[in-house]
Amino acid sequence: MKTAFSSLIFIIAMLALAGTGVYAASNGAGRSCLSAPDVRELVDKAEVVPAARAIYTARTAVFGEAVKVRLCKQDGAFVYLVTILAKDGKIRVVEVDGRSGTLIERH
Repeated sequence: MKTAFSSLIFIIAMLALAGTGVYAASNGAGRSCLSAPDVRELVDKAEVVPAARAIYTARTAVFGEAVKVRLCKQDGAFVYLVTILAKDGKIRVVEVDGRSGTLIERH
């Protein structure tokens, strides 16, 4: 039981780091993620689908719990990166097209 709890704490810590500059540095030069106010503005203008739709799409591709979602601009396109804690205990990142809400890729 302690091992499972320790693993969960480790996963939470790694996900917390994902939102910091540590993650952004490894994110690649072609991708920059938007702030929450910027995302709200794009959703209000109907330029991107709401995050809830991206989460739904991601969860149909990888069964598990969505633990983080962020909207990034990658090579001129909007992409939601949805981090999922899969039922097998692995962390998966699913890419969803920001404009259409369709699945792009899962890692």
